[in-house]
Amino acid sequence: RLQEATREAKDAFEHIITNYRVASVLQLSYDDVLAKDPYQVVFVLLHQGRDNFALAGRFISLHELDTGKIGALLAKVFTLALETHHSRVSGDGGAGAGGRLLPEAFPMWSTGQFGAFAALCKDLTRLGDCLMDAISQQRKLPGACEVEIMARAHFCYDLAGAVDVVDALLELVRAKSESYLRAGAYGLCAFLFRSLKR
Repeated sequence: RLQEATREAKDAFEHIITNYRVASVLQLSYDDVLAKDPYQVVFVLLHQGRDNFALAGRFISLHELDTGKIGALLAKVFTLALETHHSRVSGDGGAGAGGRLLPEAFPMWSTGQFGAFAALCKDLTRLGDCLMDAISQQRKLPGACEVEIMARAHFCYDLAGAVDVVDALLELVRAKSESYLRAGAYGLCAFLFRSLKR
């Protein structure tokens, strides 16, 4: 019983410390953090930069947030960050004339940086699915965003061992690659094939 009480006290202490740290980063009061939708807290926290990934992970774990919802939230954060990044660095979706990618624009994150981000979701197949949903939606994404999303979805599926889903992804990659080649965006294809090791 003493051991159980000690563990409960430790858990409560970790909750308090984590919530205070989140409040500090977001410049909110402790009570405001507790009153807000925890998924919205994670969404805003992730927008504060990669330095807060570990803190977001602790918040997700301590609040036992739903894995499916976290996968969808991470995909939304990543897609919005990609669009903002490429529109800020380049006026043409991250590719210059003839499909040459601007070095400072592409890719937005290295594989290691994305890996730290993806680790916030316990179901990588779900995260990969949510990333692919961003491409299949009605709105048109710049090619540089599409290829990075496909590469990161493949990263998730590969780590999860989701072989059947990888096959479907590769079909999309082939279709998209043909359109990039027709547009002369050879840099997009090169990045995609290199990322997928094809």
